[in-house]
Amino acid sequence: MQAISYEELQRVVATRDLGLRINLRKVLERTTTHQELVSVLVRYGGWNQCFKGATAGLVAQLHRSQNVFGYFGAQEAACGVYEAITDEFRDRHDSLLWAFLKGVSDFFFFSHEPAAILMRHPSVLAAQQEIWKGYGEICYDDLPKLVAAAGFHAGSEFMAAFHEFPQLDEFFTQCRPKTKEYLERKYVQIGRRNYSCYGWVKDHAEEIEQRHFSASLDVFTAIMHVGAETKQYFLDGFLRFLEIQEELMDVLSLPIPLPPLEAV
Repeated sequence: MQAISYEELQRVVATRDLGLRINLRKVLERTTTHQELVSVLVRYGGWNQCFKGATAGLVAQLHRSQNVFGYFGAQEAACGVYEAITDEFRDRHDSLLWAFLKGVSDFFFFSHEPAAILMRHPSVLAAQQEIWKGYGEICYDDLPKLVAAAGFHAGSEFMAAFHEFPQLDEFFTQCRPKTKEYLERKYVQIGRRNYSCYGWVKDHAEEIEQRHFSASLDVFTAIMHVGAETKQYFLDGFLRFLEIQEELMDVLSLPIPLPPLEAV
C-alpha cells in the first residue's frame, strides 16, 4: 500500500467540490456590517478553541494503541499528531486567538466582553462537540475509529494549511487592509506576555500549518501496515472533517448578533 499524498487528498476535495463550498473568505465577504463581521470572526475563533485539547486526546489514544499498531507504529503515529500540539501549547495559540479577537473588537469599537460570550453560543458549542467526536472518544483498541480519527486530524490540518488561514489572511490583506495594519501594530498583554493581535492569523497562514499537515500524513505511513482497509478508514475520517466544516460555514453565515452589553 502506498502512502497518502497531498495530491490524492486534493483530488478527493475537488471531486466533491468541497473546496468551493468551504470558503471562509466568501463567508466574511458576505457580511454587510461591522457587527456581522465581528460575529463571524468570534464564532470561528470559538470553534477553533477546542482543537488543541482534542488533538492532545488523540495523541494519548494513539500512544495506547500498541495492541493495534504495534509498539513502533503506535509511537510514530502519536508523534505525528504531537507535532501539531507542540506548537499550539508552546506558542500559546489560545492567547494569540484572544489577542486577535480583542484587537478586532477594539478596531470596530465593540466591547470584548459580549464577543467573549458569543464564543460560547450554542451553535459554536455544537460545532465543537462534532470536533471532539471526530477526534475520537475512548477508542485506543478500535482500529476503524483510531484510523478515522487520524484521517479527521489530517483533514483539519489540510483545511487550515491550504484553505482557512490563507483565506483569512487574504481577506484582511485585500478587503480590510487598514484593519490588518492596526492588528499588526497592536499588542495585548495576557498574563505576563504581550501578544500580537495578528499573530494568530499570521502564524497559521505561514508554514506552520503545512508542517502540521505533512506530519499528519506521517501518521498514516506509520499505521498503514495494519491492513488494506486502513486507507479507507483514514479517508472516511478526512471526509468527515470536511463535512463538518461545510456545516460550519453554513452556521457562520447566519447573522447572529453580538450580545448587548446589558447581557454581560
